[in-house]
This record gives sequence, structure tokens and C-alpha cells, in this order.
Amino acid sequence: MSVSRTRITNKVATEPSLYFKFVNDEQTDEVRLTTQADVPLTPRQKLMWLDEELHPDIPVNTWITRFEIGTDIDAQVLCEAFFTVIARHDAWRMTVIRTDDGYKGKLLADLPDCFEYVDFSAASDPQAEYEQWHLEKATMTFPLGTPLFYAAIVMLENSRRVFYLVQHHGTKDGTCDNVLIAELDEAYRSIKATDTLPDFEPAFSFADHMRSQDKLRGTPQWEERQKFWDDRYATPPEPCELYGAVTESKHPKVHRVYAEVDPAVVSKIRNFLPNSAIFNVAAFAFLRTITRNDDICVGVALHNRTKASANGVGLFMEIVPNRLQIDAQESFNS
Repeated sequence: MSVSRTRITNKVATEPSLYFKFVNDEQTDEVRLTTQADVPLTPRQKLMWLDEELHPDIPVNTWITRFEIGTDIDAQVLCEAFFTVIARHDAWRMTVIRTDDGYKGKLLADLPDCFEYVDFSAASDPQAEYEQWHLEKATMTFPLGTPLFYAAIVMLENSRRVFYLVQHHGTKDGTCDNVLIAELDEAYRSIKATDTLPDFEPAFSFADHMRSQDKLRGTPQWEERQKFWDDRYATPPEPCELYGAVTESKHPKVHRVYAEVDPAVVSKIRNFLPNSAIFNVAAFAFLRTITRNDDICVGVALHNRTKASANGVGLFMEIVPNRLQIDAQESFNS
């Protein structure tokens, strides 16, 4: 295996056309991205970092993005295009630190040396070597104060190329992959053709999103919604014991179980529920069976994006409790 690391000159960090819009109480100012700026964190992000510190060796928040590139590509140009995209988005260019006041996001002073060119093409079995390498990278963790991404171009047999990216889930959700691919393609084409950066529109600032959320706190609308949740969970649900036991262990392995549902049962559900609710029905019925609980609460991820942040980068997602209280005499058939 041949591996070489390429350091990219950090010109994209000071490119005048790349800036963020930060909103204060009086007006919107276009300001240059600075390394002194804080990036506020959502409650979900703070819980993720607490989880990281409690389980530092378990990659519970590691997100892998990899896709095969079906054409010849200039790895140096792709690397520069990648850092151009990273520099545009405060959520991706941050690291997380812990202070006396809790966890905070800080913009990286320099774009780090986190891009590798990995060549497996000369190996006896390039695909097997690559998959083994992938298993190692998939267990990466991101300690406090370190960059929250790692990227590589992987060379396989017959000139196959894979773009490989590891990120911390605290910096992204599923929508962000669409933004990454679109901007990476545009930046690569521009740099390759004209040796200049593309004329991007200003990037949506995740810090702005957080400031707008903070402004809602304490408003009558916020107080009303807070009261709803306080009242609903004044009496918390009972803890669930799966198959009569509580497990404290955590591990990154996922075991999927596939089962065919009788079409007659699916049809019966669809007759009185929208399609989006079918999963909830199945999940609660399953949990009721394995826990025997009549009061079950499941955290449901919501994208939490506004129209303004529809194409923004960052972890906007929050968890909403979905609680179902079932009469003791009820069954799934009923």
C-alpha cells in the first residue's frame, strides 16, 4: 500500500468572496470569517459531546460519506475544492472545546492537514485492502479541540477512485451531503477550468441560525410550547426493559433484522393511518411486545430546518419525544 499526504495552502480561508452573514439586534452585517468567532451549539450537539466524553473510544457519532468517481480526476484540484467548501461553512470549519460554561464551538485557525491520497492499486487485492482500511477509518473518534473531519481520495484497481469523508455527526445531517456534493462539483470544475474559485453565493451561517433560535426563547410563543411539553411529561414514562433486562453497554455495531409484513395487515393500517405513521405503529407494537409497558416514549428525529436554512450546513436536527399510552386491554389486532 502506498499512502501520501497532501497539505493544501490555506488560500481559501482568506478569499474575499467567501464570507458569512452574521445578524445582530440592529442590522445584518457582512463580515469576514474570523478564527475568534464562536459557533453556538444546539442542545443536541452538547449532548453528543457529553456522550463523546463518556464513551471516548466508541464512534457513536462518526458519519461516513463515500462515493465512487467515474472519471479521471486531479486529486490536487479536488483537495483544494474540498477545502474551499469546508471554509465556506462555519459548522464544518469548527472544533468543539469545553469551558467552565459547557461546550462551545470554535472556528479552526487554519484548515488542517486532513486530506490524504491513498493508493491501493498495487495491492494483490485492492478491494479487500480498501475495505479493511475503511473499517479502521469508520471507528475514528474526534476528541475535543480537534478537526471534525477527515477526507481522502482512494485509488483502487483499474483506475477506480473513491472520495472518502469522515465527519462528526455534530456538524451535519443528511441534507448536508447534497450541499457537499453540489458545491464540491462546482468548485472542482471552476478551479480545474480557470484556476479560480467559483462565485458562490454567501453561505448560510449556522451561528445565525442559533442566534435566531435564542431570540425565540422567552417569547409568548416559546412559553406556550414549553408549557405544553412540561405538562405532557410532568409524569415521566416508565423505563423500558427490553426482554425484561436493562442494558448499559454501547457499541457501534448495527444489526438489521428484515421481516415481511402480511399485506393484509399493511392494508388494514393504511385504511385509517397516513403512510408516514405506519412505522410508528409497527415500532410501538414491537416495543409493547418486548417490554410489556403500557406507557412508551420514543425519541423521533426532526430535521428542524426553516425555509432560510433549507440548504444550510450544520446539525439542525433535534429529538422530539413521541409518547403513546396504551390501554392494558389493547392488542395490536384491535
